[in-house]
Amino acid sequence: MVGVWWALVHTGMVRVLAEVLAFAAPTVVVVLYVASGLLWVVLVSLALWALAVFCGRGALAGAETAPARTPQGAQAPPRRPYLIMNPRSGAGKVGRFGLREKAEALDAKVCVLDVARRQDVAALARRAADAGADLLGVAGGDGTQALVAAVAAERDLPFLVVSAGTRNHFALDLGLDGDDPSKCLEALTDGIELRIDLGVVNDRVFVNNASFGAYALRRAKPRLP
Repeated sequence: MVGVWWALVHTGMVRVLAEVLAFAAPTVVVVLYVASGLLWVVLVSLALWALAVFCGRGALAGAETAPARTPQGAQAPPRRPYLIMNPRSGAGKVGRFGLREKAEALDAKVCVLDVARRQDVAALARRAADAGADLLGVAGGDGTQALVAAVAAERDLPFLVVSAGTRNHFALDLGLDGDDPSKCLEALTDGIELRIDLGVVNDRVFVNNASFGAYALRRAKPRLP
């Protein structure tokens, strides 16, 4: 496992040596087992690994072809959209792409979070809904997206995702442009609604992912909707 990890995070000679280690370690173990008359243990282990993979594929059969979201068709532009923007997300994408100015030019009310103090994002979204907002949106990371998405689902309001985070798991899963978050604002004038399921863990909504083991960071290419 150490060799595999080094091979993933390094390049050049270190990667080559790590690959050799990753291959040599299990090979030496197998040779030692055979030399000790324990070949049957190796064979049983391989059979169990094969069975585990087979069972895993069987359990996930059809999951990739199941509809992850249901298009609802073109929607009328919102009349009172409300967007919450985190200026720190994505190393300052809100400022670099002029998201506040572009959103306000499309008649959206924008709340830029104050990075100098802690703010209750969910409370901001609820107050906006109480004041008559007919769309809630977030330009920020998956954590901020989840907080406002929960309020949007609670109030049955459309939710606008702006890919201004660092990893943009949720936005990329929706097929949005991860390189230019300003393109997401086009939904304010020409939007298509998608109905999706929200994940809930311990009564808390999450919109990015859950994982275990080695987590290989990658830059995913956006899929066209």
